Amino acid sequence: MDQVLEIPEEPNVEPISSLEEDVIRGASPRFTFPFGILFSTFLYCGEAASALYMVRIYRKNSETYWMAYTFSFFVFSSIMVQLTLIFVHRDLAKDKPLSLFMHLILLGPVIRCLEAMIKYLTLWKKEGQEEPYVSLTRKKMLINGEEVLIEWEVGHSIRTLAMHRNAYKRMSQIQAFLGSVPQLTYQLYVTLISAEVPLGRVVLIVFSLISVTYGATLCNMLAIQIKYDEYKIRLGPLEVLCITIWRTLEITSRLVILVLFSATLKLKAVPFLLLNFLIILFEPWLKFWRSGAQMPNNIEKNFSRVGTLVVLISVTVLYAGINFSCWSALQLKLADRDLVEKGQNWGHMGLHYSVRLIENVIMVLVFKFFGVKVLLNYCHSLIALQLIVAYLISIGFMLLFFQYLHPLRSLFTHNVVDYLHCVCTHRHPRAIHIIAHLFNLERYSRSRQATDGSLASILSNLPHQENYSWLNPIQSPNTTVVYVTFTSIAGLTGVIITVALVLMVTSAMEFIRRSYFEVFWYTHHIFIVYFIGLGIHGLGGIVRGQTEESMAENHPHKCAEFFEKWDDPASHCKPPQFEGLPAESWKWILAPGILYIFERILRFYRSQQKVVITKVVMHPSKVLELQMHKHGFSMEVGQYIFVNCPSISNLEWHPFTLTSAPEEDFFSIHIRAVGDWTETLIRTFEKQYSPVPRIQVDGPFGTASEDVFQYEVAVLVGAGIGVTPFASILKSIWYKFQHADQNLKTQKAGHAALNFDKANDILTGLKQKTFFGRPKWDNEFSTIATAHPK
Repeated sequence: MDQVLEIPEEPNVEPISSLEEDVIRGASPRFTFPFGILFSTFLYCGEAASALYMVRIYRKNSETYWMAYTFSFFVFSSIMVQLTLIFVHRDLAKDKPLSLFMHLILLGPVIRCLEAMIKYLTLWKKEGQEEPYVSLTRKKMLINGEEVLIEWEVGHSIRTLAMHRNAYKRMSQIQAFLGSVPQLTYQLYVTLISAEVPLGRVVLIVFSLISVTYGATLCNMLAIQIKYDEYKIRLGPLEVLCITIWRTLEITSRLVILVLFSATLKLKAVPFLLLNFLIILFEPWLKFWRSGAQMPNNIEKNFSRVGTLVVLISVTVLYAGINFSCWSALQLKLADRDLVEKGQNWGHMGLHYSVRLIENVIMVLVFKFFGVKVLLNYCHSLIALQLIVAYLISIGFMLLFFQYLHPLRSLFTHNVVDYLHCVCTHRHPRAIHIIAHLFNLERYSRSRQATDGSLASILSNLPHQENYSWLNPIQSPNTTVVYVTFTSIAGLTGVIITVALVLMVTSAMEFIRRSYFEVFWYTHHIFIVYFIGLGIHGLGGIVRGQTEESMAENHPHKCAEFFEKWDDPASHCKPPQFEGLPAESWKWILAPGILYIFERILRFYRSQQKVVITKVVMHPSKVLELQMHKHGFSMEVGQYIFVNCPSISNLEWHPFTLTSAPEEDFFSIHIRAVGDWTETLIRTFEKQYSPVPRIQVDGPFGTASEDVFQYEVAVLVGAGIGVTPFASILKSIWYKFQHADQNLKTQKAGHAALNFDKANDILTGLKQKTFFGRPKWDNEFSTIATAHPK
């Protein structure tokens, strides 16, 4: 029989915490001058005035078509702007005749700007705080203990300054992509056809370009804030500058290419442009149809119900306008509640830019070969190259933003540039440093052997004994580069630290770590030799520079031209004096080296403390469990220790994850036979009549698993080293439930792990597999998110 749940009419809302009350009351808000509102109003008025001026000029010159298109683009975007402001402020449900009249004559942004400024001055005069513009989610507890989410919208009061900011952000995007983009494109086309650039059209083009760039920048910033709103991020000036440059170059190059392509083929280009536009126009609806989802009740929660209908009608056109001119990080998806795809779709973005780049190249080539009648006085090849380079530079700034300047780039996966950055900063500079020194030594050798009286020859022949003023480390023409490399301090230490670095890097490869752990362990201790060699590498003073006294007496650039007269007493230039540059690397090594020495002393002291083995258990699949006790040992879940067995090796310390719980009176580890050391240890404990070998323990050391009990739902994935890190967590959960721990936040813990037993499944005991392949993580995470919403 199905269970029927009765829901009370009045929602039982949980009481608001003090922190949430502070948020509602506006504690510590961001109270800044509304520059964005003023700038949006300025762009709207400037573009409107310049458009009306050009309409007047076109009418005066009897250019009817140009006048009609210019006026249509202006009126359409202006009407959409007025509707946006009306619906955001919800004026249709209130008696606001003055505001509605101003919107009717297309001056709504002006009156709204005045309202925002009055609100700001009022708050500033009263030293008040800006009211919030947030929505808080609450849970309602049902009779059977289940929870149902209800949303309590807070801070959406009329005429708040935050509401004005929100309205003008959306207004700028509407104006940019539904008005400025077609206006800018058409005015560029008219300029190209008429071969005239009047001042009024230039002003209109500039205002339209700034409006489009500003709208695209706001679109990006708003998308990031919506996607990651729970992180409360803010974009800094450098991030905004990068987005602005990226959008400016992308939009400008794209629109100019479209204009040149259209002007070249004229009516023949219409089917291509129309097909391109229709594909993008129906893309979001195609996604919605394929997803099988239902239409959301409220697409944009900041709009009223009447505004929602207008948004539904205009969102597709806006989406097409955004994508037709440029790419937006705001990936609209009608199946989602806020029309925002939360994940960063790298494949979609890469495919978009690849297709756009191919389109731009094709259109530029068409213009280059068939656009003779369009621009007779300009080099088509140079124009085509400049446009493609500008588009590529915009892609470069886009990659720069997402890989280095995005406020939450650490959440992205497949971060290729981070890997390349690691390679370039940790490996290639070392190779470049070595190769550069080898080339430099070769130049020193040739300069010493030169007899042509050149500047390099004279500098190389400076005596080594005179005030240590030599420049060339090679003292004799018969000295070879190899001899200098292995006899100088810099050369010998450079060879030593290079060999040490190569050994450490190669032994750190995964297959060596897993198959020959001893090689990896011993080889990595060469880092001591590496840092000692690095500290004394610069003591030889092989890199030299001219002294300050010598530079004051002899100007380098002037005296370098009269090097033949250095020995002439009448000359103002004397032979230069050189000195070795002081070594700096030891300063960066000294403090970490001292800390490392103290850390090694502490670890040695802890390792010498007595460890008592209380129990030894042999599990199937050659797994050894050691239960131990050590005075003063304190652990947390998920931590690990280093274990040493002196009877096997005095120097080998192997890490093992603790499998016991903090509530137990012992700590334990599980050791599986995967190498020489572990197999020898297991064989030693399997001997029945031999004494128990002595074990040394260092630790414990922390991991990220220690914070698992700070969350209501935990997903434990036994990848990497296996299930052992979660044995301690599962045991601790059991103990906490047994003792009814009131501080435990975790309500559910899911666990996924690999089964290494070839005979039977550990959980089911069956010989046959019950699940093949990797888990369907998308389905698993969706199930968890549905069962445990925020």
